Amino acid sequence: MRIFLCLVGILVMGEVTELIESTQLLGSISQSESWYYWAKVNPSKTLDIAVQPIFGDTDLFLDIVSENPTALPMPNMTHHQFASESPIVLESIHLTTKSFEKCKGDCYIKASVLCLSSSCSFYIYYDQDSYIILSENRPIQSHTEKETFTYFRFYLAEDSNLFILLTVIGNSNPDLYVSKNTLPTKQSADWKSETFGGETLSIYQTESGVYYIGIFCQTKSEFTIMISTEIYSFLQLYPGLPQYMEIPEKNRNLFVFWSSSKEDIEIKISLLKGQVVLMANPQHPEIEEMAEKIPTPTDRAWASLTKDNEENIIVIKASDKNFCNNCNIIISVAAYYDSEYIITVNNAQYLEVLLNGVPVQGVVEKNTINSYMFTLDTASDIEFRLASYVGDADIYVSRSIPVSDWFYDWKSSQSITEESLVISVSDKNWICGTYYIAIVATQTSSYSLVVFAELSPVIIVPGWSQLYSVENPMHFYLNVIENIPYTCTLTPFNQHFKPDIYINTNGIMPDKKNYEIAVQESDYDPILGILEIDVLYTEPKIIGISVYGTASFGQPFFSLVCMSSLSIMKLFEKDYVYMKLNGETLDFELVIYTENDVLITLQPCFGNPKMRISQDPELYFPDPNVVVIESFNKIEGKISKPKGRYYVRVYGNIDDSFELFTSHKNSFTMTPGGEITYKETSSGYKVSWPRVVVNNGDADISVLYYVYYNISFSETFYRSCGLRLMEKFHNSGVVLETSETSIEIKTKKSQVLNVMAVFGRHRFETQGYAVYDPIKLENNDSSSETESSYWWVYVLIIAGIGGAGYGYYNYRKRRTTVRLSNSDYELSSF
Repeated sequence: MRIFLCLVGILVMGEVTELIESTQLLGSISQSESWYYWAKVNPSKTLDIAVQPIFGDTDLFLDIVSENPTALPMPNMTHHQFASESPIVLESIHLTTKSFEKCKGDCYIKASVLCLSSSCSFYIYYDQDSYIILSENRPIQSHTEKETFTYFRFYLAEDSNLFILLTVIGNSNPDLYVSKNTLPTKQSADWKSETFGGETLSIYQTESGVYYIGIFCQTKSEFTIMISTEIYSFLQLYPGLPQYMEIPEKNRNLFVFWSSSKEDIEIKISLLKGQVVLMANPQHPEIEEMAEKIPTPTDRAWASLTKDNEENIIVIKASDKNFCNNCNIIISVAAYYDSEYIITVNNAQYLEVLLNGVPVQGVVEKNTINSYMFTLDTASDIEFRLASYVGDADIYVSRSIPVSDWFYDWKSSQSITEESLVISVSDKNWICGTYYIAIVATQTSSYSLVVFAELSPVIIVPGWSQLYSVENPMHFYLNVIENIPYTCTLTPFNQHFKPDIYINTNGIMPDKKNYEIAVQESDYDPILGILEIDVLYTEPKIIGISVYGTASFGQPFFSLVCMSSLSIMKLFEKDYVYMKLNGETLDFELVIYTENDVLITLQPCFGNPKMRISQDPELYFPDPNVVVIESFNKIEGKISKPKGRYYVRVYGNIDDSFELFTSHKNSFTMTPGGEITYKETSSGYKVSWPRVVVNNGDADISVLYYVYYNISFSETFYRSCGLRLMEKFHNSGVVLETSETSIEIKTKKSQVLNVMAVFGRHRFETQGYAVYDPIKLENNDSSSETESSYWWVYVLIIAGIGGAGYGYYNYRKRRTTVRLSNSDYELSSF
């Protein structure tokens, strides 16, 4: 008896289903059950067969036979000729013509799909060098071999628009070609898209008919492809599988994800351009229509930018009152501006697929593991970079699963807030294939992770700071919105390293010979040791940034962060940031997982910026746990019992600059209160100040004191950044650098003097700065008041000041006299 399932047209012959080439068939089975398939194949052609789960974990087993493909035994977990048992979304088997050599006469395949979860739903299809039929709004994962085409076919029933979305998995760069009624080639195609990374091809007001889509790549490539006639209709999302999207301003994308297990669900966006808000609702198909449950700002169960979720992440806990099993999750992504992003939905059953050079955010709970996978398509080094905003997470990588802090082939180098790992082609364990990644932490940690192949560009996500090195040249892409100013800050962590920067705005990656803008060492700020690049265009741009350089001594590490008025910058737990306002406000996000009090200090440099702190993302309402105190030279915000997510807004006038510190309680104390004292001597003055006492428990901390002088008081003389900037413009002198707490001044001239203490923990850790209360040195000889001589002594004491969360000084602790060109100043002997 033949039974036709009208939903997808499956032809069932007993317990074995016939596969129709290039056509996706739907299957649904329960745990430990199998669904069997067969097909007659052409032994002179290669064959690909794949299973793409909608939900649940499946395995695929396959045999080749010459007769009776429906007869038992069917392939299974213990007896099979070929198998795909990966923990990723797609199960696939590739057969060459050599695999069919044992066929005598006719040749058949017998396949079985085994369900390993409580229930499974999936699509299965096979293809023999022809084309795969696409269904609207349903992504399909596929691949193409080196320098070959993979073709797809789509029938457009009536005149309409066509939107084709290509998401690249791995480090390849495929191109997209489309023709109507004929197969496209590189030389002959009606439409094509040949940009870097993900491709979006929009065909407007096209006629009904058959369209052929070709994917071509110079290397082997894995990707997902989806076609739609209405970009704002519901698009199916598969667990763990990223989907590249574009959206115009003031519009929304709609998605649907089937929730099939009682596990937490994470909906995540990696924002490549623009600004979006993420919302979601549960939908029970038996009693509700999907259109009824489209999330809105006033009708949604979950949303990003709330106290429970990060800027572009929603975590739906299984304990949430709105959580549902065997239901749909309806997702809306609304755009304030033209935006591009990657969206991924996942639960604990699946590994998340990482895209080459696209950073992702994550939170790993104490003593748990977050798992990922990355596919390397070419023979190149592979680099892993992780920034821990909260806690201390580590990277473990393996060629197989499981991967953990017990089972791994590689682990990251140890650091406090940054983890890095480079696997070279020369490594004996290096492979061209799939790498499995575990992020492990001994305390709850928030982080961003980026994986990229050698020479591949990294997407800059505004507000996300990451540490890099340039043992090889580094390449970046920044997508900018028209009429929105951006400031990119590059901070070297080595005074012997100031890399050259090359920039293009034509979408082509620059190098040393082909560029529009070049930035050299002379363009770095000589005092702060950083490089700031201001970007503003009247039309959308893709900016290519290449970083070249070597360090004459030490490691060539640097951080790079780009900010706009639309960005929210992530603060680290113990952080230092030097920024300037490129608009009226800058927003920061700080996640705190402990009950220890946190102090956020704003130190104005130029201008008069202010600060607000709240758990409310819009910062409309005061927070009862936050006390903000303004003084003449700084603003301090103390958060009591702060566990949770906080937002910090710095506001003022354009070009106001400031420093921002975060610390648990006070990271230092000055006793008694930072007061400088002096006594007159026969030749001048003896000046003393209390020693800074560091109370964070680290025994290896050293403190150095820098003594500044000026003719008169000024507002900036109370501020650490103000002192350095005055020094830069020759308005202040650095007298000396010392680890002692007193000096002897051999002059009677009246002057203003101040001391700045500098302390740190680790070469990649935040620095601390403490400025004392300035004092005016005066004596009874009034003639000294009229002396017109003004002298300046410059000592380059600052090797680098961290931007975007890091910085360190290159110094050694001294307890001897520092001789300078002006002999009026020396260390006191007591």
